Amino acid sequence: MLKTRKGQAAITDALFFLLIIVILCVLLFRYSSTYGSRVEKASNDLYFKDYTNSVLKTVFYTSIPLDFNLNLESAKETDYLMAQIKQDFYADGKIGYSDLNSLGNSDDRDIPKYNLFHTIKATMYPLKSHDYIFYLYDQRNDDFFYLMIKLTNFQCSDKSTTGARSCTVDQGKPYVYFLCDPEHGYTNLRNIISKSPNAFASSIPLNFTKYTSSSTSQEEYLTIATFAIWPATIDISPDTVISKLSCKQVDIK
Repeated sequence: MLKTRKGQAAITDALFFLLIIVILCVLLFRYSSTYGSRVEKASNDLYFKDYTNSVLKTVFYTSIPLDFNLNLESAKETDYLMAQIKQDFYADGKIGYSDLNSLGNSDDRDIPKYNLFHTIKATMYPLKSHDYIFYLYDQRNDDFFYLMIKLTNFQCSDKSTTGARSCTVDQGKPYVYFLCDPEHGYTNLRNIISKSPNAFASSIPLNFTKYTSSSTSQEEYLTIATFAIWPATIDISPDTVISKLSCKQVDIK
């Protein structure tokens, strides 16, 4: 009887040991089978996160001529682009002379806004497969001082046989650019960007100052500069952006 019980205990221990080995093998197989895809995703995430940081650095450290009639090579005085933006904001609490969602190409008073728009556009030129947004957001008043969006222009149609929806990039006008003036602050913007399955963003806090008649103090705004990119998707459409964010399309000549 004692020998029989010892034999049963040994078999039970062997089965438990075998069960543990099988579970470990399954876990190792699952880990190894997805290792490559996880490494690829992590490297892509790191690349795009670094790209957003680089775009913000470019915006902050790009030099522009202070004399609007001169190019950078012949300008007598230059300064950082963001310094020009802050200087323009100081006078009347807005960037540019025209409406926030407009770009007055023929008005010298809109040149700071014009320079900011085309600097971001040029910086993102190599990454055409992604859409993006750049904005200067006033947290205290839930307001935007500047908001620019680039979207891929998809043309969609329903197939008559299967009922499936087919979307392709419009070859005549593949990309559209907008300047926006949201009426309801950050909420609508967040709801639209959240439709993207994979977005990457970088932010930097800034202090914007507005002139006041007081000789002792000026009005200051805690402003967040944010740049975000995401793979082009039909879920974020130009029609939605125009209606929800009060955007106007910028014609690129």
